[in-house]
Amino acid sequence: MVRRKVHRILQCWKLRKKGVQKSLARFRSQNLEDLETKLISEYNKILA
Repeated sequence: MVRRKVHRILQCWKLRKKGVQKSLARFRSQNLEDLETKLISEYNKILA
């Protein structure tokens, strides 16, 4: 009985961890794209 409960909690935690990792990856890639566009625009300003 207790073991089953623990197992269920662990499964929930694993799923939540996966979700967090996914959202973190999405956030990271968005930030990288923003940085890239900022750098490119700054570079173009310098060249102009």
